[in-house]
Amino acid sequence: MVNFRYHVVSLVAVFLALAAGLLLGSTISRVPVAVVSTPGPVSGLRAQISELTAELDSAGRFSAGVAPFAVAGRLSGQSVAVVSAPGVVGTVRGQVESMLRRAGAVVTTDIVLTSSWLDPNQDTLLGALAARLGGPPGGTSDTGAERAASQLASVLVQRPGARARTATDLPTSLAAYQEGRLLTVSAGGQTAASLAVLLVAAPGPTSSSVSTQDLLSLVEALDVRGSGAVLAGPVSAASDPGVLAAARAGGLATPVTTVDSIEAPPGQVALVLALAGRLAGQIGNYGTGPGSGGPLPPAK
Repeated sequence: MVNFRYHVVSLVAVFLALAAGLLLGSTISRVPVAVVSTPGPVSGLRAQISELTAELDSAGRFSAGVAPFAVAGRLSGQSVAVVSAPGVVGTVRGQVESMLRRAGAVVTTDIVLTSSWLDPNQDTLLGALAARLGGPPGGTSDTGAERAASQLASVLVQRPGARARTATDLPTSLAAYQEGRLLTVSAGGQTAASLAVLLVAAPGPTSSSVSTQDLLSLVEALDVRGSGAVLAGPVSAASDPGVLAAARAGGLATPVTTVDSIEAPPGQVALVLALAGRLAGQIGNYGTGPGSGGPLPPAK
């Protein structure tokens, strides 16, 4: 049988253990914790990051300052129609048009396609409008979007010496598409241009092979109907499933010129030089993204 003395000894042992734990805890809490640091490598990396950031900022300011001199007079006497796909940032569109004007070009039309233009459910409407507006005859397998692309291109651009359309063709066509909520006219829209630019956005959740093909059909029609067209967009559009990537991968029956990095001055300069190159019969892919053949067209 466990006697009373055993109980007393057990209780004393428990209280001694608790006291020892409290004493040890209070002692440890007063001991400062040493933090091991490696200031050398970390500070060196921070210095490198700061240096590279400063160099990048300097390069950006330099390219922005040089850009107007690089494009001056490159498109003198030319007119350009600017078409923007859904999602194109307005500031980028404005910068592109400003660079075109610095190059001596006149921006005759600035239109923005709505998402309805790329909606397969609107294909019948596009085809009906193209037929009503007297669009060029297409193949029996052409979609409504393809026929509308051909019709819109036929009034937006015109080759020198080609039979002139009536003065009301372009305004009438744009008004019809605008009434159908297929595009909006931001500026101009009264006279045809000699050159065209189709601006596209980065691929998004609504991107599809159908919408990509509709945009490729439009830029191809613009290139054929006028003196040349350029498909341009951000560097991200040069990666799959971007529109530039599809064009560079052979998504067109007839190759067209593409330019990526359009969101920065170097890409905008490349766009101007690419348009000038189209006047001389050049076709190429320019920028820094996948599939580009270099940042700029070859010097002539």
